[in-house]
Amino acid sequence: MKGSNYDAIPNGKPWQPGWLRRIPFGLLSLFLGIISMALSAVVLWNSDGKEINTWPSAALYRAQPSVFLSVLAACANTFLRFSLSQAVSVTWWDRALKGTTLQELHHAWVFGSSLQASVFSGRNFNLVALASIISSVIIIDGPLLQQASTVVTRSYHKTTLTTAALSTDFLPSGFSTSWGFSEYDEGGLGYLDFTGLYQRNFSQVLQGYTARSDIKLNHTGCRGTCSTNLEAEGFDVNCQRGKTPYNLSIPDDGKKWSIPSTVLGYVKIAIPVVADDAFPIAIYAEYKEDEASLGNLTQVNCTLRPARVTYPVVLSNSTVTLQPAGENDTIQIKEKTDKTEIGGIFDALRQLFNSTVTILGNSDADHPEIDLWYIANDGTFGNTYLTSSDNNGPKTTWADPTPDIISTARELMFRTAVAASNASTTQTANSTDTFDRVVYQSHYQYFAAALAVIVANAIVVCPLFVGFHHMGRTASMSPLELARAFQSPLTAAGGSNDGVPRLLGVLGKRRVRYGEIQQRELDVVPVDGMLSPRGAQSGDEVTLDSGIATPKTAGLVVSEDERRDTDDLFNSRTDLVPEDAE
Repeated sequence: MKGSNYDAIPNGKPWQPGWLRRIPFGLLSLFLGIISMALSAVVLWNSDGKEINTWPSAALYRAQPSVFLSVLAACANTFLRFSLSQAVSVTWWDRALKGTTLQELHHAWVFGSSLQASVFSGRNFNLVALASIISSVIIIDGPLLQQASTVVTRSYHKTTLTTAALSTDFLPSGFSTSWGFSEYDEGGLGYLDFTGLYQRNFSQVLQGYTARSDIKLNHTGCRGTCSTNLEAEGFDVNCQRGKTPYNLSIPDDGKKWSIPSTVLGYVKIAIPVVADDAFPIAIYAEYKEDEASLGNLTQVNCTLRPARVTYPVVLSNSTVTLQPAGENDTIQIKEKTDKTEIGGIFDALRQLFNSTVTILGNSDADHPEIDLWYIANDGTFGNTYLTSSDNNGPKTTWADPTPDIISTARELMFRTAVAASNASTTQTANSTDTFDRVVYQSHYQYFAAALAVIVANAIVVCPLFVGFHHMGRTASMSPLELARAFQSPLTAAGGSNDGVPRLLGVLGKRRVRYGEIQQRELDVVPVDGMLSPRGAQSGDEVTLDSGIATPKTAGLVVSEDERRDTDDLFNSRTDLVPEDAE
């Protein structure tokens, strides 16, 4: 094998490879890109479910998660683009050190700097082209991360203590009405009838009920809507059911017939006269619920006794909404009742519900086959609780009115208890606070998609850093470094192992211009692609002549043996030269 001769490099910079000494900043940048995505995950996790006016703090609530995610996505993209540029430089110089073709070096450079070249690389497609393509699509991580955090309204449930301005005491005497009752005896049952006027406070209560106004109740400890149980005066309800017969059958003899007036339903509100002076409110109701002409009317008799009861309620925005009663809400039945406490409620129920429905029938005098029926209605029951489509004959039916009567009595009593309370009559109860809050919601599927793009980019860029420890100096893709590596005559004054800073120090002020140059009539001839004095041969040193010839030939030197195809590096310098150059 033919020996090689080397030129000594005066004051040359030593070649210093190594793992720690040559770690490229691109690896750190790649790590920082991953860290940026990790911080994005922290932002999503930390903001998920947090109220928009408290995250990240009360003072910085205008900084939404989408702002942080946008900034972090921009940082990640910047770090990864820088990492790719560094990786392309490392892989270019590593291939040059190991020996390759100029075509391969060109592809390593052009694929790393041009997406178009990477996409249309064809058979020359390599890892650099793949990294370039994936690095170009990482911009979608920004829109993905912005979609990863949205603003929604959520309902929360929390157990809390609620204080309401509602007295647990019984109503004061004379709160609803002054004395105004008369005693009657009807059908062997003694009862009291109300004939006086309401007190002003109860009159306002009845107006509120009739207008379906909100029930105002001051309360604290409730952020949104609180479900709780409050104690106040109400009614203990006890109902009994029975049957009473009716007969609306028409004689089947073809003769003239007549059925006298028959009660098909009624509602009567009364205060029975009882020995214990409890003065309960009594509800007497009958109604026909069967279409048959012969059957039984349903009887319902309910007794409403004043008592301390539990009211299921919902508190919200200084109002209270009464919920349906439970099966047993009674706490304590009041032994004796002043008639003026509940007289107004009794009379209101009487005015609202007392009703009677009767029916009578007969045949036409000239045509016995024609049935003539007449239904008379007095009060609200007949029309309000009608359930049949046949409303003028024995098939007419009605529903039970007592649930509505009891509900009305209960609400009137509760409204009255609220009206009789003040700020000093409070009670505290456990409640379930349900409140809506506008919060941030994280959608981790979008984050996963953005992370997949970043990880894919990192996976294809990392291998491009393989071999960085072979480098003896920091190298880049600067045109000066590449020109020096290819022994450009313009950079011959620089050291073969100089980096960009040293090359700029030596060559940076040299003026150059690119363009077509007209050859002057001088005693020069082309030698190895340069203008040199006549008689000069390849490899000779020449002196600078008016900027026409350069010092020593510093370009790629063609070896005497051009049969070799593979290029390598001098052991003592870093310029790219043919493998068998002397």
